[in-house]
Amino acid sequence: MGISGIIALLVCVACVGAKFLFAVRIRNLERVRTQETETFREAKTELHQSKQKSKRLEAESKQIEARTSSSQRNIENMNKTLKELDIRKQEDDAVRAHQETMIKNLRSK
Repeated sequence: MGISGIIALLVCVACVGAKFLFAVRIRNLERVRTQETETFREAKTELHQSKQKSKRLEAESKQIEARTSSSQRNIENMNKTLKELDIRKQEDDAVRAHQETMIKNLRSK
């Protein structure tokens, strides 16, 4: 075997070695790609869940705001009614006092 045969043999061994290294590298890249794909899916799922939760919280917040404003309106209406009833009571008390005075005046005559 001459020098060219030895060189050819070394080239073949180098090619087989390179092929083996590329195969290992490809297998590692495929494993990493699979892991990254799974991580991406999980992140996408979490993002979707976060968006859904955000929508639910926003809807709940709007409901709470609506209930709060409704309660505030009810309180204002009740305060207004209470003031009106208090004024009516004062008027009724004044009328009753006037009537009692008139009755006393009629009895004393």
